[in-house]
Amino acid sequence: LASAVAMRPYCGQPGANPNFCITQSEGLGYVFETVTYALIFVAFISSIHALETETEDDDKQWLTFWIITFCLSVLERVTDVILSRYDDVYYGSKCVFVVWLIVYRGADKLYHRFHYLFTQLALLLDWLDTAIPQIQLF
Repeated sequence: LASAVAMRPYCGQPGANPNFCITQSEGLGYVFETVTYALIFVAFISSIHALETETEDDDKQWLTFWIITFCLSVLERVTDVILSRYDDVYYGSKCVFVVWLIVYRGADKLYHRFHYLFTQLALLLDWLDTAIPQIQLF
């Protein structure tokens, strides 16, 4: 299983198991995948521009965007055999999500949402550390 995941065989390649292979994007899935790559290139240019500005708000937006993009890439790498079966739906959803991240500053919104959760978790851990001093969590 590990070697199959590492090699990621495409359907139609010699030795590829028909039940455990990656299908190539076709039709609408291919269009969505290509548009998403173009949007990520636009995000790359916008990130460079954000580094040149004096404000830090846009830096946070783009850093968060790239963290989310990295997490999506890892998710795709692990589940690409399953996702390739539904490439129209997946790449369409991913394209809409990337548009939301870029155009509507969705990455910044996600940052603020999760920042609050991480802050609350840190407060809970601090409270537990003081409430139960014999157990050191961190």
